Amino acid sequence: MNYGSAQVFTNELAIPPTLTGPNFTLTVNDTTHEFYTGVPSTTYGYSGMGYLGPTLIFTSGETVNFNLTNNTAGTNVTVHWHGFHLPAKWDGGPGNPIAPNGGTWFPSFEVMQNASTMWYHSHIHGLTAVQVGRGMAGLIIINDGVESSLDLPRTYGTDDIPIILQDKEFENNSLRDGVSE
Repeated sequence: MNYGSAQVFTNELAIPPTLTGPNFTLTVNDTTHEFYTGVPSTTYGYSGMGYLGPTLIFTSGETVNFNLTNNTAGTNVTVHWHGFHLPAKWDGGPGNPIAPNGGTWFPSFEVMQNASTMWYHSHIHGLTAVQVGRGMAGLIIINDGVESSLDLPRTYGTDDIPIILQDKEFENNSLRDGVSE
């Protein structure tokens, strides 16, 4: 049975750095990333990263505080805490835009989830897919007392590997917006 040809990958698996709270500073920037060596694609990154953002580490029951800055040149962004139980004013949905060129937002909320893996991403109406596809997203790991008592792998990036799966569309090896024409 022929399953097609295998694709050879030459890029190393990217392991984002971690930030541990309860106080976080994130800045979203216009940037580039080479999905294919030597071919830069226009992307977004958080806090100096060329694509995506750092993994945020929370502890259940703590209050987390953010200083979020939008340094993009001309697009509103949000930072939505996907799956969190929190007041609507801190949700980061379409009603919480952060203006470009240095706009800021300072949400603060209690982490009410048990141990889990969540994610954060932009959620601007009509641009969510494009912004997330170009890198406005990152992981959140929530720890709690129950999880910490279990015999689980705990060395981030070695035996506890963060994986973000995204579907990408390329044209001439350069990232497309992922919106079909």
